[in-house]
Amino acid sequence: MSIIDKLLELQDHDLRIHRIQTELKDVPIRKSRELERLKDHTEAMKKAEDALKERQSVLKQNELEVTSKKEKIAKLRTQQMSLKTNKEFQTMAVEIETIEKSIRRDEDGEIEIMETIEAAKADVAARKKELDAEKALVQEDITVLDERIASLDSELKEEQVIRAKLQQDVEPEWLRRYDVMLKSKRGGAVLVSAEGGVCGGCHMTLPPYQQHGARKRVEMVICSYCGRMLY
Repeated sequence: MSIIDKLLELQDHDLRIHRIQTELKDVPIRKSRELERLKDHTEAMKKAEDALKERQSVLKQNELEVTSKKEKIAKLRTQQMSLKTNKEFQTMAVEIETIEKSIRRDEDGEIEIMETIEAAKADVAARKKELDAEKALVQEDITVLDERIASLDSELKEEQVIRAKLQQDVEPEWLRRYDVMLKSKRGGAVLVSAEGGVCGGCHMTLPPYQQHGARKRVEMVICSYCGRMLY
């Protein structure tokens, strides 16, 4: 096997390693996007819960006001028994009646508030159902991505082991030059064909001496335009 063939085999595995590493970096981003799908549902759920709490708070405040007014009536009735004149008695009776009317309005209002609470509870239940359904779908997708990570990790380790073995058969100077260029190309091909007298990397027409050297496949020929190794 020629040095070029050895490097091509090495490059094949390096390209696979780069692809795997790129996908591994991309998976967490994909997981974040999946979780983003829950954002709208979570916000809708919170708004529904806040609306329910607000209506429940209004109901509680209304109940406290009714209780306070009833306690006031009870005190007025006690005071009424000790009044000495009929005029004072009638005046207090009017005050009591006014408070009782206010209580009836409050109690009628309670019914309306309770109806809105029931509607708010139904909205919360509906939002929760939607959120739970979306969570289940997202979890399925997250599980698939986690399984993909495990598979990629395993594949990466296998490729790295193969790569370590293959590089032992490559002449040091060729390997050094190859590795330097591999880093500069950031996962792109280092060795490219010079078929048709054109660099397979930058697609520039090569000088005749480079075309000739590349065809021999025994010496290191570097594209004068992009710096890739030619064969």
